[in-house]
Amino acid sequence: MMVLLLEGFLLVALHIKKEVSPVNTITEVAVRVKASKSAMAVLMLAVVLPVVGLSAIGTAVLIVALMIGVLIEVVQARKKAKSFKARLYLKLLLFQMIIGLLSMYYIRRIPDGFQILVVVAASVFINDWLAQATGQALKNRGVTTHQLVPKISPAKTVEGLIGGLLFGWAGGYIALISLSGTMTISHPLLWLVVLFGPPLAVIGDLAESATKRSLQIKDVGTVLGKHGGLMDRIDAVTAAMIGTLLILYLGKVYV
Repeated sequence: MMVLLLEGFLLVALHIKKEVSPVNTITEVAVRVKASKSAMAVLMLAVVLPVVGLSAIGTAVLIVALMIGVLIEVVQARKKAKSFKARLYLKLLLFQMIIGLLSMYYIRRIPDGFQILVVVAASVFINDWLAQATGQALKNRGVTTHQLVPKISPAKTVEGLIGGLLFGWAGGYIALISLSGTMTISHPLLWLVVLFGPPLAVIGDLAESATKRSLQIKDVGTVLGKHGGLMDRIDAVTAAMIGTLLILYLGKVYV
């Protein structure tokens, strides 16, 4: 956890540095592109994972707090929903958040649940972080990139999507292998969890982007200041949690 905290503070320091030299490599861009968002994600993980690791009760308290925060943001955002489409998107996003958080709680309660949560979180956040880094690094090198869904999220590129998925899968599988010695059961379906985690995270992220476009807002909430709201931070991971629980349930693993 100290490593996570130090990494987060390092990213913050890099973000507030005024003079930044040009960068071209994916590694360099991964540190600097949208560093404040990455730092916030790292710091949140450093706080959340110990709480989740303590017990299912700690997880329950955390999830209830997140649900309250999400509901507050939805109430605030609904005031800006002027069309039926915007209200529908907002309701669907709320449904995703609630089901995703409940899935997280259920997964935590099963054997090896904490390890599974760590694996999913690793693959999702690495995918999100390095998707941006890959796209930006290619642009810095003069490589032509192609927008993924310009009407929903203009900043996302096809090349960034591919890079993010590859890095997300690699990070997830490394996490799974690293934690396999602490898990009571080894099952092939856990590899499917990592396989589907990053793509589902992308879908969850795009779902929230579509909602924000319909509401004509930059962030759904402001509880985290310039970093946006809770829903802006957990959109991807909640989608991945739903898919993870579904895979475990259909495969009759633990559940």
